[in-house]
Parts: sequence; C-alpha cells; structure tokens
Amino acid sequence: MEEQIFRQATQKLASGGKAELENYLNSIGVSIIDYSRYAMAYPSWADGRFNEIHYKQLTAQDFDAKNLFEWKLTKNLTSFDALITHWESGEPYTSLVSSYILNNLNTYGDSQKRQLEERGIINSNSIFKNDLKNGVIPFYTFHQYKEDSAKYQLIQEHIEFKIGLRAIPYEELKYFYEYKLIPENKINDYCLVNGIKSPVPVPNEMVAIPNDLWTNPVVMLNRTDCVLIGNTQAGKTMFLASLIKYCESIGNLSYNTMNNKGSVYGNILTNAITNGRLINYTPPEEFLTLALDFRIEVSSKNLWGRNQTIVKAPINLIELSGEAFKRTFSSYDESGIPTNIREAIFNTNNNPKVYIFTIPVNEQEIMIQTSSGPMSVNAQGFYNFFIDYLQKIGKMKEVVALALVFTKWDLYRDGDKHHFLNERCLNLKNTLQNLVNQNKNIKAAYFTHSLGKVNDTNRSYTYDSADMAEIYNWLMQVIPYQK
Repeated sequence: MEEQIFRQATQKLASGGKAELENYLNSIGVSIIDYSRYAMAYPSWADGRFNEIHYKQLTAQDFDAKNLFEWKLTKNLTSFDALITHWESGEPYTSLVSSYILNNLNTYGDSQKRQLEERGIINSNSIFKNDLKNGVIPFYTFHQYKEDSAKYQLIQEHIEFKIGLRAIPYEELKYFYEYKLIPENKINDYCLVNGIKSPVPVPNEMVAIPNDLWTNPVVMLNRTDCVLIGNTQAGKTMFLASLIKYCESIGNLSYNTMNNKGSVYGNILTNAITNGRLINYTPPEEFLTLALDFRIEVSSKNLWGRNQTIVKAPINLIELSGEAFKRTFSSYDESGIPTNIREAIFNTNNNPKVYIFTIPVNEQEIMIQTSSGPMSVNAQGFYNFFIDYLQKIGKMKEVVALALVFTKWDLYRDGDKHHFLNERCLNLKNTLQNLVNQNKNIKAAYFTHSLGKVNDTNRSYTYDSADMAEIYNWLMQVIPYQK
C-alpha cells in the first residue's frame, strides 16, 4: 500500500466510519488488519494520530510489536540498517532477522554481505543451514560433508527435521542407508511407522521361527526369569542365540524339556549361530521362552578348607518383542503390557527376575506409534522409564539383577564400553546406581556384545564368544541357585 492510497482510506474512515473504510479496502484488496499495520509501521502517514487503542478498535486484536515486525519482513518493508538494529536488540528479533537475511542473501551487495559477516549475522555454517532448508544442497551430496563436523551436524539436524515431518522419500532413504547417514534401525522404524518399503536389505537366508512355537509359551515356576528388554531390532534374539551357543560350547546347556517348544527354539538358535545366519524378528504381541537347568560350581568353607559343590540354577530365558516393550510407554499400570505377557511373567508367578536391556550402539531414539501418531523418544529415557514402570507396578521387589548390554558393538568406533556408558547412558547409569544403593539385593552391570566378524556382503558373520563369556560368568553369579 502506498501512502496516497493509505490517506484516501483514512479519509473514508473519517467520513463514514469503519464500515465505509472496510468497503473501500475491499475494493482495493487490502485487509483492515493490513491497513492498521501500515498505520503503526508508518506513524507519519496517519499524522501521528493512530495508536494501539485505534489498532484494537479496528482489528479487535491487541497490538503486538513482534507480529508487526514479522509482517514487515513478509512485505519487505524493513531497511537494511533497520534489520541490523533489530538483530542487535536481541530475541525474538535476532532469529527473525537471521532467517530473513539468509532467505534473501542474494539480494544484498558485497559491501552489505561484509557488514553482515563482520557483525556475525551470517557465516558459512548459517548459510549452509539455510541452503539445506531451501534444497540448494541436494541430499545426494550429503556424504561429502562427513569430514566437516559442523556442517555434518547441520545435515544430521536437517535429516531429523525431515523425519519429524515424515517427508523422506524412498530414494532419499536408500541414499542415507548406503552412505550410513542414518542407522539401519532408525530407517526401518521410519518405514514401519510410515508404511513404506525399507531400503535396508533383508539378510540372506534369515532363519524363520515356526509359527506353532509362538503358541502358548510356557514360563515355568520356581525358576529365575531372565527377561530381554529392548527396541525392535535391538539384537535381542541374536543375543539369546549367542548365550545358548556359548553354554553349549562350554558343556553347560541343559534344556528342561517340560518346555518342549523352548527346547526346539533353542536348537534353532544354536544352529543359526553355527551357520552365521540371522533370525527373523519377533512378531508384535508375542514372546518366546525356553527353560535351562544350569549347573554351577559354588565354593563353601568347611573344617578342612573349601568345598566345591555342583548346584542347579534353573532359569527361564524370555525374549519380549520390541513392539510389546514399547507399549508400556506412558502407561500408568500393568495395562501397558500385552495380556499374554502380563499373565505369564507378572501376574501368575513370583519368580526372581533378571532384566537385560539390549541397547544398540547405533540407537539414539526410539520411534513409538501412539493414538495421536508416531512419536520419537529419547532411547536412554525410555529405559529409565521402564525401570520406573517396574517400581510403579510393584514388581521391582522380584528383581535380583539388571544389566545393560551394548549390542552391535562392532559398529562402535568412539571408545570402550565405559566411554559409551558415560557418553550415551550416563543418566541411565545413575538410575541403576541409585537403585542398587537403595536395594542391596539387586546387582547391576554393563557389557558389550557383538556376534563376531561380520561379512557385509552377504550380511553373515563368524561367531566369536568373547563378549558372551563375560556376560555368562556374571549371570552365573547373580542367578539364585538350588542345592
């Protein structure tokens, strides 16, 4: 709107009131809100006789200086010098000006750009961030910035933003997978939630578990329940297979065939490990269990020194599906646990419990499907939640041990397990430490686990039991035994 037109509109207001003003504005395609904003933006046009009271009378809205400034930016009504002045005044204007300048950077001359750089309003990273937002930097070049930590971090933030918008097409996901810009589990989670095909290839000859083994799994009484908890594709099934294979290798694998389906399941797992094959994912809402009768050698004092005795340590190994695990989030009672799992593990037995949290080293967050749509939550916070959940439903009194197992350890390059714990799971570590301090009967530990040397070409592996040996020895120390 030019000043002359504004003054003509003002004459209509003076002679015929608001109704005549609106008729005139409608005829020239200007809203009464815009008229009022022009009056506040250019006081001289109204001869200094328009203020916030008049603004509210005409628009039925309170005057907001920030909104006026945003409006002026959309209309390109702010001078270069005024932009700098507003930027220097602090938030919220600093962010508004920065974004505006970046979006209009090509309209400024070299001297103006030098001023902007000297004042710190723009730099190479802020320009790069804006170019990402506007699609100037194509996604298929993202891998070229891996060595530039600042720009690569901006790329990661940009990808996270697009994940939140559910706006990543298949070809882009495929590129992110091929150049390892997004962890496989996050890509699979995204595709699962959004109902699209995942570019992550299915491993060759994945071992399928026969459907009848999922029917009415048996959780035997008077044993320790060792329960694996983790997100979808966290490596729970392969961890279980690794444990059983290790027990077999040292001659301490004894199935209790009262749970005959579990015995079959265990044999399938050990065979898969032997042949370097992976297992199909556990179906949602389901779980499998197998019963083992461990033999443990315990030492006790007598008059002649120390006596070594072989005792039994019966255990149920229970693997919960990732989807069943995620259903507990934001529940306030046991209803968060699927009925079949609730009845088998919580309501009908008082077995001692060992909980093992499987945490993939490439997992930063967990995607959860809720009634209001998909939601990403902090992975560490989710495990913290489950510990609190056990306390809330009164089941912590049955717990004898808790362990964190950092799965897919062969993918971690930044340090040892202590570094990973303190860098990625510090709050979870402190939660467990407080829990142990308050409950002297609970033991806690953390471990790494990798299946061994992985062949990326056919997604197979050569099993290495080194990690499992440490976990097994700890397990034998914390499981209650029977004389």
